[in-house]
Amino acid sequence: MKKKGGFLWIFIAITLPLFIFLFLYQSSRFETLKKELAQLDEEQKEWFEENRKLVSWIAVYNNPARISSLAKGKLLLSKDEERDVIRIIVQD
Repeated sequence: MKKKGGFLWIFIAITLPLFIFLFLYQSSRFETLKKELAQLDEEQKEWFEENRKLVSWIAVYNNPARISSLAKGKLLLSKDEERDVIRIIVQD
């Protein structure tokens, strides 16, 4: 009977530090992942804000009147008359 009691104490002496080490390792890993998640969440918020700005710019520049004014004002483009356009059609 004494051997069983000794075996139990040896088993506890080996497994208890192992469980403590595993618990500490898992806690450390959890905290690292928690910090990474917070960083990714902040990055996602920045991307959403940037995306919102781009969508609003697209809405502004997608307006035909705005395109026309930019073409005439900044780019110095003008609309050609239909009779001045030569069309070339290439067939396979």
